[in-house]
Amino acid sequence: MKRGFGVLVFAAAVYASASAAFAQAVVNSVSDAICPAAIAQIKTLSALGPTGDPGKISDAARSVVQTYNACTVTARAGGALEPYMHYDEVRAAQYGILLGRALFAQKDYDGAHAAFVEARRLSTEVAQWVPPSMGYTMNNESGSSVIRNGSGIKSRFYDTAVDIRKAADVELAKLVPVAPAK
Repeated sequence: MKRGFGVLVFAAAVYASASAAFAQAVVNSVSDAICPAAIAQIKTLSALGPTGDPGKISDAARSVVQTYNACTVTARAGGALEPYMHYDEVRAAQYGILLGRALFAQKDYDGAHAAFVEARRLSTEVAQWVPPSMGYTMNNESGSSVIRNGSGIKSRFYDTAVDIRKAADVELAKLVPVAPAK
């Protein structure tokens, strides 16, 4: 019996140290070539861990969202919609879901609602994007123009954006007020 308990304690200690080592490895391996300004904020957020203080998590997540929003503005100004702006929007939406969840845990329902709505808006923008039509005139006798529509072409972040939008919808459904029992 003592041996079995000792093995169990040893296994728990190995698991705890491995989890801490893995978490530290994740924090140290954060990189982002498209929006490098977000690296420091992501490391701060990652260091808090999933069971950290919701107040600290919401502050750190808000900082990450703001950084990705700033990168979005820069990408848009440079005309780099796909992939750069869409990447930044998807990342802002991902961390927006985390922000909303942390605010929900703090019972800041209005803040959570705003975070989920913004995450849904950003992800929908990426999911609904189609490239602009391209037109050209053929050098032929009729002089007809040909316009190629971008239909069927989606952002490379389409699938992720759809998943985030679904997550936002699930979280928003949790905020719907329940009718009082009669």
